Amino acid sequence: MGLALLVRVGAWLSIHQTHYADHPLVDAYTYWDQARKLAAGQVAFPEGFYQPPGYPALLAALQSVTGTDSPDVPRVLQLLLGLLTTWLLIRLGRKLGEAQGAPWMGMAAGLIYTLYPTTLLFELDLLTPAVTTACAVGCVALLHGVQAPSGRRSLAAGVLLGLAAVAHPTYLLAGAAVAGWLWW
Repeated sequence: MGLALLVRVGAWLSIHQTHYADHPLVDAYTYWDQARKLAAGQVAFPEGFYQPPGYPALLAALQSVTGTDSPDVPRVLQLLLGLLTTWLLIRLGRKLGEAQGAPWMGMAAGLIYTLYPTTLLFELDLLTPAVTTACAVGCVALLHGVQAPSGRRSLAAGVLLGLAAVAHPTYLLAGAAVAGWLWW
């Protein structure tokens, strides 16, 4: 976890040495523009959605709560979600690895996630993967190793997958897969 934190602090410091830090590009710009409009009470989706509204709504909520429209606020949240995801992957990997006689799998999972450059890019960009990955891994962590998940666990897992799907619709497929897994 210490390495994961150091890598993210280094990434945080390095992005501020670029012009990109204050000017999101392409899809990130679209999300950011929609969030600013939502936070200002304007119509953010005048021609409908070509991207789901969940992520811009999250960004707008962050703007409203913090009182700033700095892209640094969601970046910090996403870096923290990356740390949470790393921790959950370490725990899941350790559980799965111990069952196979390879307890080191948790450390390997955490290292791979932490050192994979695209992961860091998505945590620093204003895009959905940091949020959706944290939700999906959280769902699996809630349900893994439980013979019959309690109603609360199942509800929490469903809410996490629902939040992921509102931010990125391909997670609807994950919902179907989890439902099939639970049924089986």
